Amino acid sequence: QIGKSYLDYDSAQKELNNIKQAITESFLVYDGQWKIWAGLFLDEKECHEHINNYKKKLSNFTFSLIEPDSKRVQIVNTSDGSIFMIYKSQEIEIKALDDDVKNLLEFNDTKYRGNLLVKIQEDNRLSVINEVSLSHYLYSVVGSEISPLWHMEALKAQAVASRNYTIVSLKNHEKEGYNLCSSTHCQAYKGYSREHERTNNAVDETENKLLYYEDKLASTYYHSSSGGHTENSENIWSSEVPYLRGVEDPFSLGSPYDNWFLELDKTEIKNKLCENNIDIGEIIDLKIIDTSQFGRALKVEFIGTKGNVVLEKEKIRHIFGSSNLKSIWYEIKTDSDLGIYN
Repeated sequence: QIGKSYLDYDSAQKELNNIKQAITESFLVYDGQWKIWAGLFLDEKECHEHINNYKKKLSNFTFSLIEPDSKRVQIVNTSDGSIFMIYKSQEIEIKALDDDVKNLLEFNDTKYRGNLLVKIQEDNRLSVINEVSLSHYLYSVVGSEISPLWHMEALKAQAVASRNYTIVSLKNHEKEGYNLCSSTHCQAYKGYSREHERTNNAVDETENKLLYYEDKLASTYYHSSSGGHTENSENIWSSEVPYLRGVEDPFSLGSPYDNWFLELDKTEIKNKLCENNIDIGEIIDLKIIDTSQFGRALKVEFIGTKGNVVLEKEKIRHIFGSSNLKSIWYEIKTDSDLGIYN
């Protein structure tokens, strides 16, 4: 550390400008107070050697060695690899200059409305969180979840369903320090790149519109394809929801996913089970032992050389991957290898 601590950014930046004339590798640090450091060094000996050199350049400053800390974050200038700033804080907020879409913040080649929060998790991982208004969030979600070329009334229906789902799901990731993730676990959210004039209009034209059941916000689950028939909620999750009942869905017929096929050999099945702490030895057989009234697999028994295990409902999709096992509506055919299809 070079010199003292500073009460505000402006005074620290002013001093840094002077120090940089003698020590070009100096930079700002924030850990509750503003400071100026130079480095970084591989070991304490190297650090002391540089301090001696620095003292010759800036004899009117004090210098002190700073120990490593895994919770510090470096912000690096990618053009030359130099350290721009180091901070130690639970989170740092990066704000856009204004609301103009030409000046949006960008992360991993994706532009985002609103602000970005960089948060240090308990295991020292960094999470980048987009802080955005509900309407701007829905601009991206609706544009990500549905084709903007579809009928405007379909886009509006999606906007209302997404708005309900968003509000009902706001505590999904509360423990991690944010509301929703950007994957289909919550809703697909891909920033400004997936916005479209028509889907944005659908969000605006349904502003503040929500769906209720008996004066409570409805959980408006939606899907790309039901295969021709939806399912009762208790046959997918655990509880019965009176407005989530299985009904015929002819609109899904003919979609790319109303039929699908997944082929697995015995080794793949064994490995997937073991990855989820289920070891029943070599796989001998598997079979559906219970189905819903609409034909979906509620219980599947896996038979192995060390024993049997029964997996229920969505648990099997969790183990084998929801993008591979696209639903629990399937039949199982086995031979020397195993094939699962719907």
